[in-house]
Amino acid sequence: MRRLFPGGNTPGGFHSFYDQIPFPQARRLFILKGGPGTGKSSLIRGIAQELVQRGYDVELHHCSADPQSVDGLWVPALGVAVVDGTAPHVIDPRHPGAVDEIVHLGEYWDGPGLARQREAILRLSAEYRFRYARAYDALAAARRIHDEWEAYHARALRTQPLTDLAADWVDALVPRRTGQPGRVRHLFASAITGEGPRHHLENLFDPLDRRYILAGPPGTGKATVVEKVVRAAAERGHTVEAFHCPLDPTRIEHAILPDLGIGLISSAWPHTYPPRPGDLLVETGAYLDPAVLSRYEPEIREARTAFRSSFDRAIRLLRGARVLHDELERCYIPHMDFARVEARGRQLLERILALAGSGGETAGATAGP
Repeated sequence: MRRLFPGGNTPGGFHSFYDQIPFPQARRLFILKGGPGTGKSSLIRGIAQELVQRGYDVELHHCSADPQSVDGLWVPALGVAVVDGTAPHVIDPRHPGAVDEIVHLGEYWDGPGLARQREAILRLSAEYRFRYARAYDALAAARRIHDEWEAYHARALRTQPLTDLAADWVDALVPRRTGQPGRVRHLFASAITGEGPRHHLENLFDPLDRRYILAGPPGTGKATVVEKVVRAAAERGHTVEAFHCPLDPTRIEHAILPDLGIGLISSAWPHTYPPRPGDLLVETGAYLDPAVLSRYEPEIREARTAFRSSFDRAIRLLRGARVLHDELERCYIPHMDFARVEARGRQLLERILALAGSGGETAGATAGP
């Protein structure tokens, strides 16, 4: 069971890669709709556990608001996905009926009972959105300080060795393939949550044959090397999983080349990955000019301290928003018929398993990453 994050809390707000859960495309996509506390996560988790027990490899996609909760699953062998399609990661059918199908868990709530909770739901929802906006403000402040922190290191960085390293890795690791286009799947391996930063690096990278780890302070070119390998691999016909940075979702921090069994990891707080036997570790801090770096030591210490303070404040605000979300769930839970939700989950499982007998395994084997 692989574990990932399909979305993230970022300085620019919530960033969604939920359309990347089915990759490259689903044979069947079930989109769950319903309010908080309506059983979406439990339904997804129950189907996933049953499929794993039956021998299927499954991806579980965790929620960045609550990393213990799940927002989606993908079964590569069957080409089937089940995804939470409610705000803030709204997903609507692109091929209704033919591929995509909405499963509305609102069919199983007590409408009159929820109507009596109207004032509480409206109040909590408004406060929840307000708290999240403030958390994103704090993350934006942390990002600005982090950019300053990076700039001091970048000023002292000798870039030619990193350019040579990226070229060497491309030549050594990425053979050219003919007859098929390359593809890049975009997701997160880590998330900024109300419980603090969380990541699934061990789950994703431990099973690989070869791992190449870049470790060093901010601004020392780790993501630049990873991005160059990702770009070259896609150009040379390979499938790539690119894992983005929640603090800067335009940046690729880690990558997996599934058909080559290779992983590239940027190991730095808060997503460190200790080398295993046989791993290749490159310390990018070794490419810093000590004489230049020494001129900025006081500023670097100040930026590091200010970043952690602002980042921790964002975590506290996210935690407060999570408390409000839990209160919202408690408004819905007493008015849900969970026996019917569970029965709907069993029905979905039966439909998913039926695909195995109609060519699903063959189709999924070519569609999965």
